[in-house]
Amino acid sequence: MTASDPSSDPRDAIFDVSAMHKDLGRKTGRAATTILLFALLKLVIVLGTTLILARFVPPEQQGIFALAIPAVLIAAGLSEFGLAQAVVQRDTVTHRLMSTLFWVNVGLGILLMGVVMLLAGPAVQFFDQPAVWYVFIGLAPYVLFMVLTTPYVAILRRQMNIKLIESSNLVALIVSSIMAIVTAVMGAGLWALVIQMVMNPALTFLYLLIVVKWVPSRPWAANFSEAKDALAFGGFLAADRLLNEFVRNIQIIIIGRYFTGAQVGLFYRSQTFALMPHRRIGVPLSGAFVPSLARLQNDAAGFRDMFIRQITRANLIIVPIGLMFCLCADAVVRILLGPDWAEAAPILAWLAVLPMTAMLLAGTNWTLVACGKTKQIFYFGIFNAILVTASLYTAAQFGLIELVATSVMVPTFISLPALMALSVRLTPNTGGTFWDIISGEALFVAVALSLGFVLRSWLDWSAIPESLLVGVLVVGLMAARIWLSPKLSHDITRLLKSKT
Repeated sequence: MTASDPSSDPRDAIFDVSAMHKDLGRKTGRAATTILLFALLKLVIVLGTTLILARFVPPEQQGIFALAIPAVLIAAGLSEFGLAQAVVQRDTVTHRLMSTLFWVNVGLGILLMGVVMLLAGPAVQFFDQPAVWYVFIGLAPYVLFMVLTTPYVAILRRQMNIKLIESSNLVALIVSSIMAIVTAVMGAGLWALVIQMVMNPALTFLYLLIVVKWVPSRPWAANFSEAKDALAFGGFLAADRLLNEFVRNIQIIIIGRYFTGAQVGLFYRSQTFALMPHRRIGVPLSGAFVPSLARLQNDAAGFRDMFIRQITRANLIIVPIGLMFCLCADAVVRILLGPDWAEAAPILAWLAVLPMTAMLLAGTNWTLVACGKTKQIFYFGIFNAILVTASLYTAAQFGLIELVATSVMVPTFISLPALMALSVRLTPNTGGTFWDIISGEALFVAVALSLGFVLRSWLDWSAIPESLLVGVLVVGLMAARIWLSPKLSHDITRLLKSKT
């Protein structure tokens, strides 16, 4: 369409990314750097907020709050309907298409928010926790607010305007964290956590609404025939996200059913810590790398190089954090949560394995999304959901730690290899691509864990001094790894020069 075409819409210009192909690698690098810098800042804020809230909201109350999380996150994932990925992956997007997708998502969001409220009653019976009813009702608006932010995030991701996405998330995080801390200090208990969770997407939406300046057309102007392909693409992604959220949260459902509320709280907070590095660093990186990988579908060598770089560079930060959580779980729990949470240490030590593999698992999934293989992702999700549910249910019969260990071993040694095999078959990735990543990562992790455990077994100090020494060890090993790898050294040097 041209400007002289009467059917053209000047509002389509916001979705034009034809110029993004130029200097794609540099743009992706800048976006990734921006994400990492914001992610580190947000990680500090989240850890500080958690440290304070853990002193005012005990494990039992956090456990009650956690029981509503699976239903809310599953509903939010389903209502989003893969809009962001569909908008990013398509070569051509129009204002009318975006408006149609927006109203589809809003309709689903309202419907699923109502479903979450209706589930409040059955949840009370299932978990035998009357207070869960109020938490379900209080968290239900989170679903709608997440839906409202999705189109604006999708537009900015398509433009690779990552800095604006990250700044909106940072502002919302700071304000919602302050609100949670103030209400917790005033004695709100678990409602401080509810306020924090609901206000975060609400504030993000308000921020993006003001700065993006995109307003959808009226609902009755929607063109569903034009959106058919995008809805089909997004539908499979939404179904896959539904399965993924189910897999991520099935542990809480099973623990809530077979164990105490306090044990739910211990697991929930430990899981939050373990997944925090990937959620705060790895997940935002998808906003930079999925568009880049999508543009490189027909450049096999460029695709593979981009994939290797995105995993290995992000893991320079994520893996050491996972190692510290694993080797020094007792000190982490004591410092960040306090003495009332001491029983969370062995749970965190097991779950800390997850950040060491999370980036590879998520990144492999991104390659399939970028290549439009959403149907295959969905079929894999069915297989993975059945596998994880069956294994966790079986492990729950033996005890909480056995369930936690199973939740780590199954995705690491079964799900991940299966997903990598799927990527080799359906994307430009090869077995050598994954070997280049795994060989270096596995050796580094094995050496760090071995030396860390030996060091802590030899020392007879208190947990915090021992952990400080282990931290020095991990940082030293990471520095040695960078020094021994010319590619890593080159990238780190270039990053430092760009910031001076």
